[in-house]
Amino acid sequence: MKNARERMDILAAYREAGSYRGAAEICGTTHKTVRRVVERHNAGAAAPVRKDRGHNYDEVRALVTERVGSGTSFIPFHFGGWWQGKDLLDKYPEGSAPIVRGDAVNTATTYGYDSVTMMQETKTTLCNIEKA
Repeated sequence: MKNARERMDILAAYREAGSYRGAAEICGTTHKTVRRVVERHNAGAAAPVRKDRGHNYDEVRALVTERVGSGTSFIPFHFGGWWQGKDLLDKYPEGSAPIVRGDAVNTATTYGYDSVTMMQETKTTLCNIEKA
């Protein structure tokens, strides 16, 4: 199932290329998928219903520091010593714990892609930082 961004990219590519196969080549999908998206759009069909996730956010622990530029947030990419809200400090051998521990970015980022380079864009997301 294509997300809204992917459907919009397919529609834009179809308008530019003028054919299902041309749009498929641009978007890296099949001409059948392009046809299905274009036909649903032209028919005024609503977007496919997605399963409710309950919430669209994940809470992560933050550390305020001058090492990261103003207006930028940073959290460890893969593993930061916390897992699903639980501190794993007791799992590290003495003296080997990371200096900065927190949740990993993989718990909060999207699974989208960069429509210009056609590369995965898994390390970028929107965030809202609030004081605890």
